[in-house]
Amino acid sequence: MASIVETREHDLDAASARAAVDDMAARLGRRYGFESRWEGSVLHLSGRGATGQVQLAPGAARVSVSLPLALRPLKSAVRSEIRSQLDRAFSPTPA
Repeated sequence: MASIVETREHDLDAASARAAVDDMAARLGRRYGFESRWEGSVLHLSGRGATGQVQLAPGAARVSVSLPLALRPLKSAVRSEIRSQLDRAFSPTPA
């Protein structure tokens, strides 16, 4: 399995961080067919043989995804999309 791990720090409150992760998961779901479900502060992702999770903690979000051999050629594209979605979800908005 190919693994992708990305972390972003943030200054969002818990509800806003969870909403940002929900939005990110919905976008990844549409693009890669991932389904998601929450268990406490962890969002579990699965689809097309891939599994992963988004762990929310105060001040940080950590995404980890494992891709099966069949999806390994997409690793770079999936990593890029995850980075883009994390940046979108957790980048500070200009004042």
